Amino acid sequence: MKKIWIAGAGSGIGETLLQEFANDKSVFCVGVSRRGRKLNSNLEHGVNYNLDLRSEIELIRFLENYFQTQDLDGVYITLGDGLFKSVETISLEEWSSHLYLNLTVPFLILKHIRKFIKPKGFVCLLGSTASKQGFANSSAYCSSKHGILGLARAIREEWKPYQIRIFCVTVGAVYTPIWENRPEFKKEDMLSKEDFAKFLASFVHLPESINLEEVYTLPLKGIL
Repeated sequence: MKKIWIAGAGSGIGETLLQEFANDKSVFCVGVSRRGRKLNSNLEHGVNYNLDLRSEIELIRFLENYFQTQDLDGVYITLGDGLFKSVETISLEEWSSHLYLNLTVPFLILKHIRKFIKPKGFVCLLGSTASKQGFANSSAYCSSKHGILGLARAIREEWKPYQIRIFCVTVGAVYTPIWENRPEFKKEDMLSKEDFAKFLASFVHLPESINLEEVYTLPLKGIL
C-alpha cells in the first residue's frame, strides 16, 4: 500500500485530491491544513488534520511524530493562494505574506521532508502558467510561481543521489475559490478541480522508473 501526504488539503486542489485518494484502497493518504481535524495518536486514511504549515516548529513536530524514516511514497505540496493587484497597490505586508505561503512554506517542507521519503518516491509541486510568463496585476503571484519552478529544478539536482523524484506541474487555470472574485474569467473555460485531481492522483501509480520532472497541463482554451 502506498503512503501519501498532502500538504495543503483544506481547500481547492489539495482538498479535492484528498477526496480522490479517500476512495482508493491501494493507498493510505492523509492531508494537513489549518482547516483540518485535531490531531490525535493515530492518523486515519482520507482525513485532513489541523496543522499550520507556516510554523516550522509545528511542521517538524508533525513529521517526527507521525512518519518514520523512508515512510512516504509520495508528497503533494498544494497549498497557496492568489494575489492579483497592480504592483503599486500591493502593500509590503501583502507581498511578504503571499510569498511566505506560496514559496517559503514549500521550501520549509522540502527542508525537512527528505528523510521521510522512500527511494524512488516523489514530491509533486504545483507551478502555474505564471511560472513561465508574466500577467498584468499578478506580480506577487508570478514571482511566487516562478520561484516554485526554480525551487523544483534545484531540489531535483540536489536529491538525485537519494533517488527521489521531483515533479512540478505547470498548470493553467483550474477553477478554485481564488477565481471567485475575478468575473472576467469563466468557470467553464477552466480545468475542473475534480479532473485535475484525478490527473495528480495517477502519479502514485506510475512506474518508479518514470520521472515526470515538468508537466504542462492546460484547459482546452489554453492560457486564459
